[in-house]
Amino acid sequence: MFSFLLTPIAKYAAIGIALLLLIGGAYLYVKITNDEIKTLTQKITVLTITTQSLQAVNTKLQTDYENIKKLQDQTNQTLSAIRTQSRITEQRIRNEILNSSNPTQLQIQVNKDMANTFQELENLSK
Repeated sequence: MFSFLLTPIAKYAAIGIALLLLIGGAYLYVKITNDEIKTLTQKITVLTITTQSLQAVNTKLQTDYENIKKLQDQTNQTLSAIRTQSRITEQRIRNEILNSSNPTQLQIQVNKDMANTFQELENLSK
């Protein structure tokens, strides 16, 4: 619009300044974008490492849980066996007391059964 007022040298200078501003703006945009990309890449790397660590911990926890569950099942089976043995012993003792003809034999049997029960409990606590 006012280009008729400018001399040819001023026109070239204005175009040059405009191009320099455009190139400078493009360079600044590329630099800022590259810096953001580097920052985001670093954050992604940190998150990837954190995710891998958490996955490893999660896998370890699942393995530990499964092992604990197996031990708990074994312990419950052992306790069940101890309870069964205890009931059998209790029944034997009642029968021996009711039909006791030999108190010494009764005492020996009670001692054996109690020793077995205590041994099972000791094994359970290991």
